[in-house]
Amino acid sequence: MAACRVARWPAMRRALPLLAEVARRGGREQVRAFVLYALATQEEQMRRRFAREFQRQVPGPEGDIMNYVEEIKQQGREEGRVEGRLDGLEEGRQEGRQEGRQEGRQEGRQEGRQEGRQEGWLEGQVRTIESLLRAGAPWPLIKSATGVDEAGLRALKQQLTDSTAANGSGTE
Repeated sequence: MAACRVARWPAMRRALPLLAEVARRGGREQVRAFVLYALATQEEQMRRRFAREFQRQVPGPEGDIMNYVEEIKQQGREEGRVEGRLDGLEEGRQEGRQEGRQEGRQEGRQEGRQEGRQEGWLEGQVRTIESLLRAGAPWPLIKSATGVDEAGLRALKQQLTDSTAANGSGTE
């Protein structure tokens, strides 16, 4: 009917008694579908004319086209809410993923910096002690200056080896 704009009222008028019969026999969903179609495809003047004639031919609540309109609006609202919730969930997931990635990058950088500082400190300690030993400094002097004895130097070297192996970097 919407595609054929010529002589549309006669077609709509012929459909009304059939719709009235369907409505009286309890075919509310079928009538609702047709009303939805008519409201969606016809111009305002045709919609008003259809509503008046429909109400005249189908007395009572079934004939009140506004009942159908309100049902359709309510259904549209509910569908809109569901779509909105789904859209909101997806947006929230995307935002959460992005925030998670950012937080992960930040935490990774912080951990990397911390590990780098730790390795740097270990390397510095080992180099300082080895330099003192090459210069001929005795262990009591080295222990007094650094707080590390011979066993401590071995432990620092092992710690440095373990740390660089875990991080995939090598010592110079």
